[in-house]
Amino acid sequence: MIYRKEECRVIKQPARENGRGYTNMTLLYGKPEPALPPHLKLFAIIEVPPDTVTGLHAHHGEAEIVMAIEGNPTVWDLGQEYTLNPGDVAFTYAEEQHYLANYTDKPAKVIALVPTE
Repeated sequence: MIYRKEECRVIKQPARENGRGYTNMTLLYGKPEPALPPHLKLFAIIEVPPDTVTGLHAHHGEAEIVMAIEGNPTVWDLGQEYTLNPGDVAFTYAEEQHYLANYTDKPAKVIALVPTE
């Protein structure tokens, strides 16, 4: 199955209450939903504007994999912040608190994947 860019939906996602700003999430699957294969909850490109922090959160029963593709986003995982370069990958296990941030003056983009059990 092939999805064209114009078939993908973009969602402006406000930060959680302990964050600030918003992200633009391009869902990398078409309409109608759900169009994802089994065992996959999210597959998206997330644009993180400057001065944005998504807010601390955890995925219950689900890991999250994030790959930086543009800019230098920051991931907080296991109590420490890590700045990513394009091509770097962050893997957060289920139940682990984490957030995504952009402390730079340029937009950052990541590919996010959330598989399910």
